[in-house]
Amino acid sequence: MSAPNLKRLLANSRLKPGHSVFEFNSPGLGQIIAAAGVDFIFLDMEHPGFGIADAKRTIPSFRAGNIPFMVRPPSNAYHHIARVMDVGADGLVMPMVGSGEEAAYIVSCMKYPSMGQRGVALNIAHDRYTLGDTAKSLAAANRRTGLAVLIETEDGIRNIDAIAATKGVDCPWIGHFDLSCSLGIPGQFDHPDFKKASSRVKRAARKHDRRRAASQAHWKRPPHSIARATPCCVAQAMFGSTKKRLSRAFPQSERSAKVDPGPQPRLENQFGARNFLVERKHTVRSP
Repeated sequence: MSAPNLKRLLANSRLKPGHSVFEFNSPGLGQIIAAAGVDFIFLDMEHPGFGIADAKRTIPSFRAGNIPFMVRPPSNAYHHIARVMDVGADGLVMPMVGSGEEAAYIVSCMKYPSMGQRGVALNIAHDRYTLGDTAKSLAAANRRTGLAVLIETEDGIRNIDAIAATKGVDCPWIGHFDLSCSLGIPGQFDHPDFKKASSRVKRAARKHDRRRAASQAHWKRPPHSIARATPCCVAQAMFGSTKKRLSRAFPQSERSAKVDPGPQPRLENQFGARNFLVERKHTVRSP
């Protein structure tokens, strides 16, 4: 089975649903998510406490579903980036990217020469333990691995044009909670300053032919209407979906009465998975 091409997926023009893995890493997870009909997975290592060994054990389950997946490392340190790629990630979601120089550094850490300076190890998890021509293997890895950069600080907004212009960046992704806090308006996603910042990301993405991304949590509309109104990628953590579904399933329990499930978006599946949406372009071109 050939490795999925995340870079091509992020570049194409259609709407692409995906799902975050924030807490649970069952061996069947990849096949369950694949059965839900999503296009990619986002595995978070920054917040839930997953380590590199956890990621390496989880990644084969994603491959069983043949779904491309991005990983958010705990930092932009070289050893976090390179090791996540070595254990098999198809791409990265990088936190707190604040400048074009930082974006270029991340690209250099995740890409092999001549695009970057990542240390070379072959016939391991990232190339599915297969033998092959060295030059061709490195070039193939560079072509298929994708990069989303989280814009979640005032510096990121200030430098969004340079970040989006960086060769190797595929997707500027709005980190809604951190961005709102950086702007001094925690959780106020309808605030004019937050909307202004989001608009700057939108303009830079269009200017440099990139896809945009954001979390579903800061939208008050169902994902389908979000996609029609503003082409983007939207995410919600899996444990939030599970908690709310359990609360609805057992509404009379004493504990569930204390849980407010909130407004329920319409894009769900039989597994209770709330989905990402990835950007749809205004003009269609071949990936």
